Amino acid sequence: MKIAIIGSLKFENSNAVKEDFIRACKEIGKKIALSGDTLIIGSQDKATADYHVVKGMNEITGKHTVYVWRPAIDKKKILYNSSNNNAYQNINFKIRRANGWWNIVHLYVIDMADVIIIIGGGKGSIAASQSAPALKTPVAIISCFGGASVEICDSSKQYYNNVNLTHDEINAFYESWTDKSAATIINAVHKLGKHNNIFHKKSLINVISIFCLLFLLFVMWVLIFAVNKIASFITYEISIFLLSALACFLGSGARYSFRSLSNNDNGLFLIFSEFSRSIALVFGFILLFLLGQLVINGNISLNFDVESYRRVALSMSIIGFASAFLFEKAKLIIEKKMESFL
Repeated sequence: MKIAIIGSLKFENSNAVKEDFIRACKEIGKKIALSGDTLIIGSQDKATADYHVVKGMNEITGKHTVYVWRPAIDKKKILYNSSNNNAYQNINFKIRRANGWWNIVHLYVIDMADVIIIIGGGKGSIAASQSAPALKTPVAIISCFGGASVEICDSSKQYYNNVNLTHDEINAFYESWTDKSAATIINAVHKLGKHNNIFHKKSLINVISIFCLLFLLFVMWVLIFAVNKIASFITYEISIFLLSALACFLGSGARYSFRSLSNNDNGLFLIFSEFSRSIALVFGFILLFLLGQLVINGNISLNFDVESYRRVALSMSIIGFASAFLFEKAKLIIEKKMESFL
């Protein structure tokens, strides 16, 4: 699960809770690491929760993934560095850049996360809590240290009630910090990320729709391949091209499905844009196939018998599926092949 941390000590009278705040952040980082979750942060300032949560994660042996979002226009040196074995030997940092300043960066952080934890903080934390519903990301707010979290803590109750958190789990966000708080909060955060029906209902519909679409494409491929001809006016040649296109669609669908597991992205718009790229991809391979016939045989001969049809159809489908699944590599191959002929 991807958990984002937003918050800081940049609020009035924060010095009174500074030590407890830092201890809490480190304990949260340890629990995130022990749970095998991915952390998403933005700041490297020592006055932020981000910095101390990373420090806590680093105390747990292993390789823990941390995404660091920064403004593209920020020229400051990034202190987080996986190669610096002395400082962060247990962290695998992945740096990401976003156009705009921190208000925009927070949107990318929220969008990538399955759930957000806000602790302390100022105006930026308030903006993040208000932006999260639009990006369909649940928010957990720890208010016991003060800051903006106190002002916005009630806004998170809609998420807590929706997933039936226990009395102890809800109280952990409000009451004074104890040795059990971090574990209780991370358990609650997992429930928020996995079972928050406020946002997941639409996502489930999208997943089912995409599954039905891909299953229909698969059935169409099997029928065309097995029956050879789906109509008297459709030749073996046309069937081969149709099978190639269907294989590309299935390859794009498979690539999209694997990517959606990590990015929490299951929008129908994106998969249809993937299909559009597949159409261009299969057209490129058909041109290469016809061009190969012309170069080798001196003419384009498409007179297939049943066995030749199945052999070519299966080969083109495998190439189409693999190429769509590995789109970027396939694009480079087509470019090089086209350049060699021109």
